[in-house]
Amino acid sequence: MEHELSRPVRKQDVHLDYLPTQYLCEFIKSLGFDGVEYKSAMNSNGYNLAIFTDKKLDCVDAIFHRVTNLQYDWEPK
Repeated sequence: MEHELSRPVRKQDVHLDYLPTQYLCEFIKSLGFDGVEYKSAMNSNGYNLAIFTDKKLDCVDAIFHRVTNLQYDWEPK
């Protein structure tokens, strides 16, 4: 499931591809969990959180950054 959740979303992806992970997240939510943690697709050391209700969160700090450049490198599979 972590692999499926961490796949980057692309414009050409069919929305039906995400139904299984959406279903699993809804099932996990129905069990009373507040969210799901999964590996980041963009940072091998990072992780993402899918929080089901923001009322359980408090912002304690914020740091703003201005993105000045993006670079993407890739190679064929």
